[in-house]
Amino acid sequence: YGKLRDKELVHKSKQFPYRYWTAWNMMRKMGGLEAGKAAKALEDAMEISTDNVPKIKGKTLVIVDVSGSMRGNKLSKNSEVTCADVSTLFGAIAHKVCEDATVMVFADAFAVVNVDSRGSILHNMQAISSYNVGGSTYAARPIMYMTQQKEKFDRMILFSDQQCYGYRSGHAL
Repeated sequence: YGKLRDKELVHKSKQFPYRYWTAWNMMRKMGGLEAGKAAKALEDAMEISTDNVPKIKGKTLVIVDVSGSMRGNKLSKNSEVTCADVSTLFGAIAHKVCEDATVMVFADAFAVVNVDSRGSILHNMQAISSYNVGGSTYAARPIMYMTQQKEKFDRMILFSDQQCYGYRSGHAL
């Protein structure tokens, strides 16, 4: 497990955090002492590998889709990983690599997520995933809210399967 904790080797591998997370997820599901040790080493490698993700300067709005389609759809017929797993993981990684990030989740409703700036990717992924904001996909709601709050951002990153509802005349988002 030492190689997974070796910063130089992890950096040279050019693997992004998602690859370590998928391996971690399999180890976690296997259970047992050895799988637990491997999962912890993979978690460490995941944290180290964020150094391979380009840093993003400025103020970023990170919006994560946790709707029913995200929670219900697997990446493929042979996968156990849901689209929501990926979106919450990428939301946690984005929070870590962005200089100043505000993270929000959305579905029917939306919420600003209290992301721990010192927390691990897995801890923050769980925090993002823990919000129950419904099952529909109203992506415009968090954007409209931030606009109403007069918040200014340099960029917005949206993690979604893009099965989003649009604005319908007479229906406020």
